[in-house]
Amino acid sequence: MSHDRDAASDALSLHTIAGDPDAYAAQEQEDVDFAVALQLAEEEDGEDVTVPPNRMESSPKQQVSGDNVVPYRDDANVGEDQVLPRYRDDPDAAPDEDEEAQQLAITPVKKRRFCLRRPAMPLQRLKAACKRLPKLPWRALVFCAILLGVVLGGTFLVMHMFRTSAKELAWRASKSYNYDLKLPRLYPALESGASDDCKETWEKYAASLSCHEQILSTAWDDGDAEEVRRTKVDPWAYSEWICRSDCLRSIRDLATPLSNGCGRRADRFDVESYGKDGKMYFEIRELPDGPMDAQKRLLERYDRLCKEPPRHLATVWGTCAADVWMKWGVVDGRNEVTMKGVAAFRDATSKKKNYVDGTRLTGSVKIVDGEKKYDFTLPPRKVGPGVGETSCGYCTVDWLVRKMRAFEYGQMMDPGSDKPLNLAEFDALVTETMMRCEDFGMDEAINDVHSKWEKYGWWCGSGPCHTNNQVSDTVRTLLHGLRQDDTPLPQLRRMSEQTGGPKELHMTLHDSLQSLPCSIWFSEHDAQTDIVPSHYLVHHLCSDHCRNAIDRLDQQHGAKFAAAAAKHPSSIFESWQGLVEQVDTICTNLYPGSVVQDTTPFCAPGYAAVGHPEWAFRSYDPPKSEILNVFAAAVDDLARKHPSLVPKPDSRDVEALHVLVRTMTQSVCNACSAVLFVGRNPDGKTRVDEFLDDDAIDGREYTRAAKKWFVTCAKMMGLEFSFRQERKIWEKMGLDRYDYDI
Repeated sequence: MSHDRDAASDALSLHTIAGDPDAYAAQEQEDVDFAVALQLAEEEDGEDVTVPPNRMESSPKQQVSGDNVVPYRDDANVGEDQVLPRYRDDPDAAPDEDEEAQQLAITPVKKRRFCLRRPAMPLQRLKAACKRLPKLPWRALVFCAILLGVVLGGTFLVMHMFRTSAKELAWRASKSYNYDLKLPRLYPALESGASDDCKETWEKYAASLSCHEQILSTAWDDGDAEEVRRTKVDPWAYSEWICRSDCLRSIRDLATPLSNGCGRRADRFDVESYGKDGKMYFEIRELPDGPMDAQKRLLERYDRLCKEPPRHLATVWGTCAADVWMKWGVVDGRNEVTMKGVAAFRDATSKKKNYVDGTRLTGSVKIVDGEKKYDFTLPPRKVGPGVGETSCGYCTVDWLVRKMRAFEYGQMMDPGSDKPLNLAEFDALVTETMMRCEDFGMDEAINDVHSKWEKYGWWCGSGPCHTNNQVSDTVRTLLHGLRQDDTPLPQLRRMSEQTGGPKELHMTLHDSLQSLPCSIWFSEHDAQTDIVPSHYLVHHLCSDHCRNAIDRLDQQHGAKFAAAAAKHPSSIFESWQGLVEQVDTICTNLYPGSVVQDTTPFCAPGYAAVGHPEWAFRSYDPPKSEILNVFAAAVDDLARKHPSLVPKPDSRDVEALHVLVRTMTQSVCNACSAVLFVGRNPDGKTRVDEFLDDDAIDGREYTRAAKKWFVTCAKMMGLEFSFRQERKIWEKMGLDRYDYDI
């Protein structure tokens, strides 16, 4: 609103100056005197022309007064029927007779102060040019000329820069238009190792996306309000153009073909070659890993930007993303594991205010190619920092609840200190923020989140199970990358300054480690204690985004690091290859080489769940007797915790499905780690026979524990076998060997 007040003040100042009928009369008379002087000079060959002194200095008596101002025509307080004076500076206004007489009056030149040479331009042409100029003081004319030159020059410069930018060149070369986006021409080409099926599928099905160009913008993703303002992708302004059913349908139609044709991790974009021809629509840091990731991001971005509240809770701003943006300056991006926006909401509700019904809100927002105006009549609303003092509305409550549900250890950073928040700190901050909202059952929503944390083993009764559970540097750097003072960056900088060593290569390793989105500089012990037990952390480390970045660095510099390690034994370069291999080991899963998805089962959390995270790093299987003892004890313990059937989640409840996947992965029911115990379809019977044919194994104990594993893990998933179904499974797996013994 301060911008509106400033604009109104500027307009009033303009009207004040324009409305004074005699403000510039004296100066205009001086202009006439100047013209007369030129005429006299025409008659006196070789003589100088005298300029009155006040052509160089303004008289202090000629200050413009704001008193008794005659309102300008745009003054809203002037009635339509009143006769308004002409705006004096209007070049198209016809002068009246008195005004013409006054302008043509001749006054004698009084005093010489300095001389100008006779102008070379013929007098008649000069007079004609003067008549075409607005009747302004010469200083104003000079100022206007300079200003016009600056504006035009700046405009042409900006247009030239925009026209030749790498992004604009890429857009033109792609021959894309709004609602006809040619994705294969905007994203990088696929790597040479990508499958032919993926290349053909991507070219065929992504050749024309029926969406507005700004669906490609990544500025919204992380909830960064400054980035949104900088790139001018206002959530309210663009929601109208992006949120169309044909766009959503077009994005969804990509899912099945891409999952069938581009399911390998090698089906990824060629980041190294992107932009070398001078055309680059995306920044490197913004790029998805491949076609499947691109489709996933587009769908998540659309869903977040275009979500609307229930009809009876509709907002004047249309979508929820527009609602929280226009109310609080909050960007509701697809990446929810960030604290961005919470501080903005708290600031906006830090003081009590009341907005009456029918408040009119007008203004405009900047967009990429101009601005978009708004004019809304708002319902009554209140804000305040106390409990229930803020009229949040459906969209704000939904955003806050999702923010609370998104907590992950090490992921949520304190905006003030830039340190990770532990669960107790996060819960206190977000709960207090949520309680500012009136109604909408905030207590119930908070209790639901606490119930989710209980299933993860984080929440015990009325508080965190471990109140002082601080986030380690290993976890922080894995999730956020290395900072300047994180190990081993300071050591590498010192090594680069020493004589006798490979200085440049030390800095290459330094820059490579710092550029990774996830730090891999951790020991096996750190991995066992801090990373392996967590489904979330293992998925982050083993994500395509992280591993592809590691692969690219290894392809670029791995050979140089290996050569340096051979030349300088026991040097820091020996660590690189070991770190890469350690990541590969932790990322062992049932579908090696495939694109990682939310449901991808990694073995490591399952090994940690049965108390043996070190198994994730072994290149051989533990003894069968040890496997039986460990899994039998873990199954019995899980069965005691869940004696009855766990309700099966609704397939439409994405949050409940995430909880289920996580609890299964971090338990003895982990399908990947359980291969050690019961094998994997279709070869499960082979593994069972290996146990039963081993003389060192108690066959009856094994079949008891294996059957209990199937029944208990099915209950965890909301399934309960009938007697007939159990018999069929036991026969198929070979677990019925002792069923008919007398």
